[in-house]
Amino acid sequence: MSFAIVYFPHTATADVVPASSIIGEHPVGSTTKVKWGRRTYTAKVLFTGPMEICEMKMTHVTAGGELIEDVFDIATVDEMPDTVQRDPSSSPAQREIVRRLTAVEERLACVADLLMRLEQKIVLGEDQRNRMEGMLRQTVRRLSAPVEADGIEYTFATMELVAALRKANSDPKKFIRCLEEEVFKDEPHIMDIAVDLRHDSVDKMDFLRKCLFKFFDVPTNLREDMWKRAKASLNSRARRTRKAQRDVGEGGQERSSGSGGTSNDAFDWDEQEGDIVYNFLCYLCIVGCVFLILCSAVHLHSNLAVVGIYKYLIVLS
Repeated sequence: MSFAIVYFPHTATADVVPASSIIGEHPVGSTTKVKWGRRTYTAKVLFTGPMEICEMKMTHVTAGGELIEDVFDIATVDEMPDTVQRDPSSSPAQREIVRRLTAVEERLACVADLLMRLEQKIVLGEDQRNRMEGMLRQTVRRLSAPVEADGIEYTFATMELVAALRKANSDPKKFIRCLEEEVFKDEPHIMDIAVDLRHDSVDKMDFLRKCLFKFFDVPTNLREDMWKRAKASLNSRARRTRKAQRDVGEGGQERSSGSGGTSNDAFDWDEQEGDIVYNFLCYLCIVGCVFLILCSAVHLHSNLAVVGIYKYLIVLS
């Protein structure tokens, strides 16, 4: 590959460029256009030849754009000493081969870097494509789902199925659990996750919430409290499922069979047990209030009233 020394008048600098970057004919001493980077500049051609010679002659270019040729001393040598040996690698052909191999090595490094960047772009493109496919699937599912007058898109379960579950379950907690099994029947592992951590199933959880409000005709001011209770019920079942899986993995299933299947988790209690405790406490409060009213009605002694209150507090504790 041929190179050339060119001089740029507008910057008063010289450089070695490939001959292919010179536009048109480029005899030595002519002024022509040279491509440098992405732009074209006016330059004067000072010398053409191999790259090594061009780089060697670059030191002899003046600020005015002239190339000063070297002056060699000429002498006649009658005979060459026997000790002088020619180095084969110093021949022009060998130097040209070395230069080309070096250029190939540099290009291979650039190609390897380019391939690495292309691979990264391909991986990034695959991730973006997967996300776009998921978004498109959700969009198609929403568009194809029937929208009823109540504004619910029955994407994950038909209206008839939800109505049948409502008819079979008068308890909102049982209803939401049965509906969850239908909605997540293709992804049962999601039901083992806490409700607030199901970030990839926001649409399904919103569907459960809307169905609960609609089929139980929950007033607007009570919807937040109703949904909290429903989430507590779903989280309770998720905790029991995770605990059962841990027991199976650790061999705890055999140990629990000897204890009658009693759970040792202080936080793993069913909502029905909580309702029983709550109703019992309410009953005690009512009994205590009636007792105090009776004491005031018959004008008992104040000490007796204090004793009654004290006994009532002991019962509550």
